[in-house]
Formats: sequence, structure tokens, C-alpha cells
Amino acid sequence: MRELTKKERFNDKVLSRFNLYNSIFSTLPYESISKTGVMLPLFERICIDGYKKSNNPTQIVNDFFDTYMMDLMIRRRFPCYFVSYNISKDR
Repeated sequence: MRELTKKERFNDKVLSRFNLYNSIFSTLPYESISKTGVMLPLFERICIDGYKKSNNPTQIVNDFFDTYMMDLMIRRRFPCYFVSYNISKDR
């Protein structure tokens, strides 16, 4: 079996995953999400701090909701748990 070139390894390891994630995020209903521009930097800070503390993705998402979106009902949080669960399985 021949060895893959750098470009082929890049396409296999990086580009294919980028295309997968890009297709997932490009189909999200952004128009129904309010305050995205305000909340993303806050979520980023929670993610960075949580990662430094070795929190799992579900804990990080919970910290974000508990800190900035306390009034959001649990059932409205479900889609975020789905995303964090899939990410934590890859760790």
C-alpha cells in the first residue's frame, strides 16, 4: 500500500471534518436565535474557563446557562445538550 501525500492526509484528516461541521452549522436556524452576537463571546469565555478546569462539555454548557440564561427552561436547553454530548464522546 502506498503512503499518502501531505495533501491526501490533510484532505482525510482536516478537510473532510471541516466539510462535515460546515454543513451542520450552515443549516442551523440562525434567524430564530436571538442575541447570538452578544452571547457567543460570553459562551467562549465560559468554554475556555471550563476547559481549563477540565470540565466536560455538558458541565460547560450548564455553567453558561446557569450564568447567563437562568430563565431559559430546561426543555429549551436540550439541543445544546445534544451538541455537547456528541463532542464529549470524541474526547
